[in-house]
Amino acid sequence: NDLFKKLQKLPVRYFDSHPTGELMSRFTNDIDAIDMMINSTVTGLISGAITLVGTLFMMIYTSWILTLITLVFIPLYLFGGGLIGKKSAKYHAAQQAALGAVNGSKVVKVFNHEADCVTEFEALNDDMRDKQFKAHFYGGVMGPIMHNLSNLSFAVTAGVGGLLCIFAGFDVGG
Repeated sequence: NDLFKKLQKLPVRYFDSHPTGELMSRFTNDIDAIDMMINSTVTGLISGAITLVGTLFMMIYTSWILTLITLVFIPLYLFGGGLIGKKSAKYHAAQQAALGAVNGSKVVKVFNHEADCVTEFEALNDDMRDKQFKAHFYGGVMGPIMHNLSNLSFAVTAGVGGLLCIFAGFDVGG
């Protein structure tokens, strides 16, 4: 309702410079994206925060040395995730803009402009396909990179834990 009221207050020149398909695409796609984010993210954040605090407490209680080793990897996770996230976000934003341009393209039969419109649509469609590919690529590469960093962190922590068992009397359960 708020978006509709806002559209009603916009000047006519705004509608002249923004194709209808782009406006409708933004309304439907952006609202769906916000809805999905709110529904899944809020629950995940609360659950993740509780799990993180509990896990950190148990790690410190069990072994502060292994906790420090694990915490050393956090900047690596943040750097890797941030780097990939920025690229992914850039291409997802470009994908939304390209989708709006494709949805806003018109097929015109007046004055024999069909060929021009088809050529324009093909160019817009190719541009959108390239941006979608890059957005999905960077979004898809995030999981494997984080998984490999997690495996590296586990290997180093387990190795140091093994050395602590051998040389410092650390018990295997700990």
